Amino acid sequence: MPSMTGGEAVLQSLGRHQIDTIFGIAGNQLGAFYDAWIDHPEIREVGVRHEQGAAYMALGYAWSTGRPGVCATIGGPGALNTACAMATAASANIPVLLMSGQVISSQLGEDKRAPHQLYGQTEIFRKLLKGVRVAHSVTEIPDAVSEAFYVMSDGVPGPFELELPRDVLGAKADIRIPEPITPTPPQPSDRAVLESIAEEIAKASRPAILAGFGAVLSGASKEVRALAEMLKAPVYTSFKSKGIIAEDDPHCMGATGEMGGITSPFDPDADLILALGTRINVWSKGPRALPKGKRVIQIDVDRSAFGAVYPVAVPVLGDLRQTLIDLLPLLKARRLACTDRDWQALRQERIETMRQAAPESVPLLERLRDVLPRNTIVTADVTGLAG
Repeated sequence: MPSMTGGEAVLQSLGRHQIDTIFGIAGNQLGAFYDAWIDHPEIREVGVRHEQGAAYMALGYAWSTGRPGVCATIGGPGALNTACAMATAASANIPVLLMSGQVISSQLGEDKRAPHQLYGQTEIFRKLLKGVRVAHSVTEIPDAVSEAFYVMSDGVPGPFELELPRDVLGAKADIRIPEPITPTPPQPSDRAVLESIAEEIAKASRPAILAGFGAVLSGASKEVRALAEMLKAPVYTSFKSKGIIAEDDPHCMGATGEMGGITSPFDPDADLILALGTRINVWSKGPRALPKGKRVIQIDVDRSAFGAVYPVAVPVLGDLRQTLIDLLPLLKARRLACTDRDWQALRQERIETMRQAAPESVPLLERLRDVLPRNTIVTADVTGLAG
C-alpha cells in the first residue's frame, strides 16, 4: 500500500468517486489538504469569498448536474457559515458533501476555546443533515469518504458533513483507497401490485399526474412523458420539478399548488391522481390546492412520504423510473378508459393570465426563451411568475 498524508487520501478518495470540482476557502486546518491538492490539477478549485457561497455553489452544482457537490471550509465559524445552504440541501434532497476542517484530535469533544473551534459542531450538523462523520485517524479517511458518498446517494439523497482534524490531515500512513460502495437499488415493485395498479389506472377516464422532485432525482423524465401521452393526462409540476416535462409540451400544465399563484388550477373532474415522486406538500393548500377526496396512487422511494400530507389510496414503494418502466407495458396491453382531451385552451388561459398579471415581464421572458438554447438552465426568485 502506498504511503500518503491524510490530505492526499482525501483527494484520491474524491477522485475515486469522480469528483472534478471543489468549492471552498483555504484555511489553517485544511493546510495539508491544500498542500496535497497541488498534485491534483484534475480537480478544479473554485475559490469563494464566503463559506456560505461555497456551499450554495456546491448545491447548485449538484442540482444542475445530478452529481454530488463538494465544498471545503475550516471548522467552527467557517463550517457554521454553510449551515443555511446545507440545510437547504437537506430540505431539497440534494447530495452535498461539506468537508470541514477541525481542531486537532485531542481537542475534539471538549470546549478548549481553540482557534476556529465551535464546541458542539458535530451535533449541530447531525441535526441538520442526512449524515455526519469525524475522521479520527488518517487510515480512517478513505472509509469515511466512502461512507459519505454512500449515505448521500442511498435511498432519498441528502447532504453529509465530514470533519477532518488538522493533525489527521497532516499525518502519514500506508493507505488503500477502496472502490466506491454502490447503494443497493430499490427492489422492483411486486408484479401483482403493478398489475393491480395498471387495472385501476386503465379504468380512470380523467387521470392527472403530479410530478414532484423525486421524478427529477429518479431521472424519469422520459417515462413521465410517455405515461402522460398514453393516458392523455395533464402533468402538474412543483417549482422544484420544473423541467421534468418541457413547458411547451401539450400535456404540461406548469407549476401549481400552494405557490403557483397564477398558474393552472387542477382539473376538477380528475377521477384519479398519480403522485409521482412527491409528498404532495405544495399541492395540499392554497387556492390551487388538490381538491379533497381525490383517489391517489402515490409512487415514491421514501416510505415516509405515503399519506404524509394527503390521504393515499394506493402507496407504491420503489424507484420511480424503474416502476414506470415496469408499469408502462402493462398499461399498453390494456384497454384504457381515458378520454382524449385537449389541454391547449387551459394552457392558453394560463399564459394570458400571466400576461395580465405581468405585462412587462412576460414578453421579456419570452424573448429570452427565443434566444437561449433549449437546454439552458434558468433560475428565478420565488415569485408567481417563476411558475
